[in-house]
Amino acid sequence: KGQKKKKKEKRRAYVCSACYFCAKNIFVLIQCLSCNYVLAPSSFIETLRERMFKPSLSTIIPENTKVSTVSPLDTVSYTAKKMRDSRGSSVIVMSDNKVQGIITSRDILMRIVAQNLSPDITLAEKVMTPNPECATMETTILEALQIMRDGKFLHLPVLDKDGSLVACVDVLQLT
Repeated sequence: KGQKKKKKEKRRAYVCSACYFCAKNIFVLIQCLSCNYVLAPSSFIETLRERMFKPSLSTIIPENTKVSTVSPLDTVSYTAKKMRDSRGSSVIVMSDNKVQGIITSRDILMRIVAQNLSPDITLAEKVMTPNPECATMETTILEALQIMRDGKFLHLPVLDKDGSLVACVDVLQLT
C-alpha cells in the first residue's frame, strides 16, 4: 500500500538497415557492431573523430580562470610581485582591454637581472614581448603546441570570440 508502481524504462534498440542487427549501444548509431555498415554521414563521423582526438583549448581551460595582467606603465618590480602572487611564470600586459605584450620570468631574468637594470624604475613596456601571438578557445591543443614550437616560446595568451583575454597557457599545461 502507498507504494507507487515503478514504470518500466523503455530503452530504444537500434537496428542496422544493412543486416538488421539489434543493439543497445550508442556506437551502433554510427557504425553497426555486426557488419560494420556506416549508419551516419561521413561528415558527422569526421567531426566526432576530430572532437574526440583533437581537443580544443576550451577543454582544458577552467571557466573562471584568473589571468595576471599589468599595465605597460607598471614597474617590473610590481610585475614580478604579480607573477609571484599568482604562482605563475608570466603576466599579460594590457592596455584598453587589449593584449599589448607578455612578460615571462625568463624576460625578467634576461632583460633586467642579467643587464643589471633596476626593476623598481624599469617599466613593463621596456621588458615585454610586444604583440604576442594569441590562440582562441577553439584552437586545438596540437595547434597551440605547434604555434609555441614555431615561435620558440613557452606561453600563449588565449582569447575568446570577442578578442577578450581568457587565459594564458604554458607548454606544461598542454603536455
